[in-house]
Amino acid sequence: RNKYRDFKKPVKVKPQIKKFKLNQADSSSLQSIRGIGRVLSSRIVRYRNMLGGFINYDQLIEVYGLEQDVITRLQQNSFIDPGFIPEKLKVNELSDYHLSRHPYIERAAARIIVNYRGQHGPFKTSLDLNQIDIIDSVAVNRLLPYLSFE
Repeated sequence: RNKYRDFKKPVKVKPQIKKFKLNQADSSSLQSIRGIGRVLSSRIVRYRNMLGGFINYDQLIEVYGLEQDVITRLQQNSFIDPGFIPEKLKVNELSDYHLSRHPYIERAAARIIVNYRGQHGPFKTSLDLNQIDIIDSVAVNRLLPYLSFE
C-alpha cells in the first residue's frame, strides 16, 4: 500500500476581494487590486477628489499611469453606487481659479465662463454654457454632471 496515495495536494484559493465603492475607497482598498501600488492608489484618490467623484469607469483612463488591464480588474472588484451624485461646482459663484481646479475645465475656459457670467448674468442651464463658442458641446456634456446652476 502506498502511504502517499491518500495525500491530497492543497488547492491554492485566491483570496476573494470584497467589492468596494470606488468613490469611497481608501488607498489600502485600491491597493488590494493587482497592479495598484502606493503611487497609483494615491493618484486615483487625488484625481477622484479633484473630479468630484467617478461617474463611470471610463474616467479611470484619465488617471496617469493606470493601464487598461488594471482598470478592468478595478472594475471587477469595485462598483460605482447607482445613486452616486458627484460633488457639484457652483458655476455662478466660483472664481475662474476655483473652476479651473476641476480637471475638465482649462484655465482659459474658466476665465471665459466667469467673464461671460459677468456680462450676461448667471447661468440658468447648460444651454447657457453652450452659448460660449470656445467651449464645445462635448466638453459641456462631459462637465455637466459636475455643475450646479443654483
